[in-house]
Amino acid sequence: MEEVAKQTYLKRRGAVYYFRIRIPNDVAYAYKEKVLCFSLKTSDYHEVIKKVRLEAAKVEQEFDELT
Repeated sequence: MEEVAKQTYLKRRGAVYYFRIRIPNDVAYAYKEKVLCFSLKTSDYHEVIKKVRLEAAKVEQEFDELT
């Protein structure tokens, strides 16, 4: 998995970008894995920047609700 600079939670596999975040220990009971990773279904960097920010906000809110 290739790291993409300048943007947190973003990884690239081939041409497709993925959202990836480590699950905090205090909410780990709600997840099977230690890392949450899913495709953003695009290879366009400008589009993925918008998507990763939206997904980060959603995931952070989900973590807050679980604590």
